[in-house]
Formats: sequence, C-alpha cells, structure tokens
Amino acid sequence: MNIGFDFFLFIAFFIPGVFLLYAITMVYTPLKNFLANEINGKENYKWLLALSLCILLGMMSSIFRNMIIDPSFRSDYSSLSLLPQSPHWKATARVEPDYSRLTKDDLEVLQELKNEEKRPYQFYGNTIIAILCFIVCFLVVCIKAKSRQKWWQFTVAVIILLVFSWILYTGSRFSHHNYMNGVSRLNEKPLKVATGG
Repeated sequence: MNIGFDFFLFIAFFIPGVFLLYAITMVYTPLKNFLANEINGKENYKWLLALSLCILLGMMSSIFRNMIIDPSFRSDYSSLSLLPQSPHWKATARVEPDYSRLTKDDLEVLQELKNEEKRPYQFYGNTIIAILCFIVCFLVVCIKAKSRQKWWQFTVAVIILLVFSWILYTGSRFSHHNYMNGVSRLNEKPLKVATGG
C-alpha cells in the first residue's frame, strides 16, 4: 500500500488547525502551558505533537464544515450577490465522480480538479469554522477579563474576521461550484440544480 503526501489536503487541514489550536490555548491554560513547556524543552518530538494537534483539529473542523457550510451550497443566494447572474451563487447539487465511467486520463483530470477546486473550498470552509471558534474563544477571554479595552479589541477583531469569513465563503462557493461542474462534465451529465433550501 502506497501512502503518499498530499500537500493540498495537508493545507486544507493544517492551517485551520493552527487557528483552532491557538483559539483553544486562549481559553484552556493547561494546554497552553503544556505546549509552551514542550516547545521550550529539549524533546525532539515537540514539533510533531503540535503538528499532529493542528492536523487533528483541522480534520475536526472539516466535519463541522461538512455539516454547516457545505449544505449552504444547495441554496440559491444570487439575490444577495453583487453578481446575481453568476452561476456560483445559484444552488448547486452535490455530484460524486462516477468512477466506472472515468478513463485513466479522466482520473488525472479529476485529481487536478481536486487540487485546484476541491481542496480550496475545503480550506476556505475549514478556515471559516476555525474563525468562528476563535471568535467564541476570544469572547470567553473578554468576559473573563472584564476590561473595556478587551471589548474594543473583540469588536474590531469580530468585524475584521466576519468580513474575512465572507470573502472566504465567496471563494468557497466559487471553488465548490467549479469542482461540481468539473465532476459533472467528467461524468458526462449536465450539472443538476438543487431543489429546496
């Protein structure tokens, strides 16, 4: 069995996992102290522990992305878009590759499609979940601190992070639509429009 390294999949999980790990250490001091001691210590496995935690947390964020963000792709938001004629804002049904119909060349195209479209929408969605968790953890820190300055920091951070999340969600919809459209073409079927909200 050949287990290869998929850089795109690694990025889709690792970077959101870094945000999540940082958010958790904001509210859970024992983990923060444990990681700080390990990172400052002489053990050779210190980086492996942090790396593993980041990937694990990123994979967990992917579960929540699949439950929260991915279903929204089946809803039509063209009325909220600055480009309502764009197909990316219309409802897009989920399409799975029909491997029985794919040739060797099609499989190579599918892998390229995954790297260029599927992994980005996974990364964007996972990062949105991580940002939402960060906001919740920052809120907990502000409640504990009872400081007016912390609340101003929280307000500014939330505004910036929500704008950033909207940009990520836009990118996620574009990449998701392009991936589903590409898979549909590989399956030689027209892209289905999702029904219902």
